[in-house]
Amino acid sequence: NTLQSLEVSVEQTISSSMNSKNPDCLDGGNGTITLTANGCNGPFYYSIDSGATYQSSGTFENLAVGTYKVRIKDAYNFAKDSIAVLSVETAVWAVFWCRST
Repeated sequence: NTLQSLEVSVEQTISSSMNSKNPDCLDGGNGTITLTANGCNGPFYYSIDSGATYQSSGTFENLAVGTYKVRIKDAYNFAKDSIAVLSVETAVWAVFWCRST
């Protein structure tokens, strides 16, 4: 009998999508980020703080304006990173008045 060595390489990929809803105003905390992952290595875990904390749901609610470093990881700790930016359009209002000098 001859012992042979076999090297197996598996490419891990996570197919994902991201949707977001911007907050209504600068000081509002009603923004939402929704992450969805697909692949054969579930279950998947989701983070919006670079992987410091994870949850099993891909929906993050009550978010303020800001930049979020999102991460999805699978059951084997393979991770996929992205950036989500929540913003609002701001209007600049100027009030002018006339007075005589």
